[in-house]
Amino acid sequence: MTNEEGRSRTARRASALPSAAIALAAASLAIACGSSVSAPARSASTAGTGADAPAGGVFALSRLLRAADASFEPFALVADARLRAVAPSGDGILVWSHDDDTLRRYRTDGSVSASWPLEAAAAWASPSLVLTRDELYTREAGFGFALHAVDATQAPRKLGAWTLDCFPSDLSFDEGGVLLAGADRADATHSVRRLGEDGTARTLFEFPKRDDFARLVADADRLLVFASARTREARELAAYLVGGSAAPAPAETRLELLGLPESALCWYGSGFFFEERWWLPLALADGDTALAGFRLAGDALELEALVRGSLGVYAPLGPSADGASFRYLAYDHEREPGVWRLASFDGETLAFDILAAP
Repeated sequence: MTNEEGRSRTARRASALPSAAIALAAASLAIACGSSVSAPARSASTAGTGADAPAGGVFALSRLLRAADASFEPFALVADARLRAVAPSGDGILVWSHDDDTLRRYRTDGSVSASWPLEAAAAWASPSLVLTRDELYTREAGFGFALHAVDATQAPRKLGAWTLDCFPSDLSFDEGGVLLAGADRADATHSVRRLGEDGTARTLFEFPKRDDFARLVADADRLLVFASARTREARELAAYLVGGSAAPAPAETRLELLGLPESALCWYGSGFFFEERWWLPLALADGDTALAGFRLAGDALELEALVRGSLGVYAPLGPSADGASFRYLAYDHEREPGVWRLASFDGETLAFDILAAP
C-alpha cells in the first residue's frame, strides 16, 4: 500500500496539544497542540460589528467558542473545532472546523461574517496564518502540510507546501512563518522545523524521542525545547536552547538545570514565557504538578520559583490584556479526567474557574 495502513480519517485529524491531554486524545483520537497560538499581531482589514477581538486568548471547547478574558459570552459554533484551530484576528475570530472543512470568521456575538472552504485533516490558526495538514501519510514521504495567508475579506491564499515525516506535537507562529515540532513515523526522533511564508522549510533541531512529546516555548529570537512525558514517571530532565541556522547536536544546546527539587519526576504538559521567566510544567513525586519558573543564566536554567497546584498546563492561552496575568487551560488526564479549568497566573499565585456549558 502507498498510504499508511490502519488509520481512519478521524484518527488522522490530530492537532498536537500539550501532553496532559492524552486520555482525551485517546477518546477523541485528536492529540491537541494547545492552545492558543503564539503569534505576532499583524495588521489586517476587518469586518464585523466593530468590537475589538479579545486580547486575552480565545479557545473552542465542547463546541463552544469562549474568551479567556470573558469579553464575550460563550457561543455555539456552526461546526466543531479544536483548540488550536482558533485565533482572534482583526475585530473577529478565525475558526477552522474539522466537521465540514470550513474556515469561518465569527463576530463576538456568534454570527458569521465570512466563510471559505479549506480542506484538511487538521489545522492550526494564528491571526494571519493557518497551517494545514493533509489526511494521509505516505510511506515514502510523510504528511502534506501547507501554510496559508488569511485576512478578513479574502479566501485563504497558499504560501507554501511541504511533505514532511512529522506527526505534530506542538507549534508556534512567528513573524513570517511557523515553528513546527513533531516526531517521525519511526517514533524515534523529535524534529523542530521552521516553515516560512516564502515556501522554505528548515530543520532547526533534532533529539531522541521516548514516550513523550516535543514542546516549544518561544520568546523573541530564543526557542526553548523540551519533551513532555505521556505519564508521570521518573526520568532524566532536559531542556534545550535552539537558535541559529544550523541544526546542532543535542549536547551542544542542552542547558544545565539548577535548583530542581528532589521530588521532580518529569516535564508534564506545556510551558510558556511570562514576566521574564521560562515556566515549565513539572510533575512531582507526591502526584502534584507545578510551574517551575526559570531564568536563563548563560548555559543554564536557574530555578527561581516553584508554584505547586498547577493542575496540568494543557494549553497556554497567553497574557491578559493588561499583562498582569497569564491564562492557560488546565487539564490532568491522570488525576481528574474530564475536568477542564481556566487558570489565571500572576507569576506567584494561581486561580481557577471550572469550565462548564453556559
